[in-house]
Amino acid sequence: MVNEFIKASSLIFMAEMGDKTQIIAMTFATQYMVRHVLSGVALGVLANHGIAIVLGALIGSVITGDMVNIIAGGLFIFFGWNALRMEESEDIENKIKVHPVWTVALAFFIGELGDKTQLTAMALSAEAEFPAIILAGTTAGMVATSGLGIFVGSRIGGRIPEIGLKIASSLVFLGFGMTKLYESIGYYLDSLAALAVIFSIVIVVEIVLIRKAIAAGREMPEKLGVKRAAEQLYQMTKRINDELDSVCLGEENCGTCAGVGCLIGYIRSILTNARRDREYFLDADIQLEDLLIRNYEDKKIEDALLLTLQELVDYGWTDEPEFIMTKVRESLEILLFERRIGNTKSVEAYLKEVSAIDYPLGKRYMDILQREASNEKKDN
Repeated sequence: MVNEFIKASSLIFMAEMGDKTQIIAMTFATQYMVRHVLSGVALGVLANHGIAIVLGALIGSVITGDMVNIIAGGLFIFFGWNALRMEESEDIENKIKVHPVWTVALAFFIGELGDKTQLTAMALSAEAEFPAIILAGTTAGMVATSGLGIFVGSRIGGRIPEIGLKIASSLVFLGFGMTKLYESIGYYLDSLAALAVIFSIVIVVEIVLIRKAIAAGREMPEKLGVKRAAEQLYQMTKRINDELDSVCLGEENCGTCAGVGCLIGYIRSILTNARRDREYFLDADIQLEDLLIRNYEDKKIEDALLLTLQELVDYGWTDEPEFIMTKVRESLEILLFERRIGNTKSVEAYLKEVSAIDYPLGKRYMDILQREASNEKKDN
């Protein structure tokens, strides 16, 4: 029973390493509480894998044990080869306004339909003595890999190579698959030489696929960079929007909320829409100075602008006029300095002009950004 749980959870864990599940979980974690995300993952996977395990148990009851092992071994080898495919992670968006747990659960249920983890659960249950333990194991494995995805995404980011995760996952599946075949096919073959030939073919195919995956990974850095940039922008806009929540005075102080007619309301609106639509460049040009400006607390505006500058430096400094972060930066400049900063060609030029307007603030910004840059060099 324990062995079945460990096998199921470890296989699912390795199957989803570097896959879309981790990115989906990380994205949801920027919107909802971690406990809501993990609860949603568990519910969605329970439903998805429950269906697979019922089907697998029915299949296992009508097929002999050796045949089940052969089928399961073949499936595991196929999953191992399939894990080496280099493709963009699927983007699952769900705009249904329900409780976060159900939102995440529905996304994972739909996202895993027909996926390798669902088929893995089916293969495992076909030979399992305790199908319920398999369901518990696969669910635990999915929750574990989602939890790791949240941690890795928020703390480590892209430092772990995607291809390394895929190769490790592939080798784990291959090991289980070849073990299954060894335990079953051996009884039907006249000599170990025939089994060695089969395994040699499997290994040769694995080597070829690994080399192709590595080559494909080298050929598509731009595509992978775009994916990482999208994830970074999503989290960036979320953090800044959260910071602006503390700037907003609230209706109790402002009276009737002006919404997008207010400068802070406008910034929060474009940040929210950017995350929803995954669109971070604005077509419409709006005169920011014409929007309503309230009597905001300077310290909070200074902190919001500092966070914006930090995010821009981490992302890669740009003053592209249609880029959403440019609009955010300019809006905060108007609130703080009553005008936009003119020299934005580099962060150094920008800070020099800020210092000319408000030396203590410019010095503070410069010290913080230089310290962060120094720490980043030490970490690397």
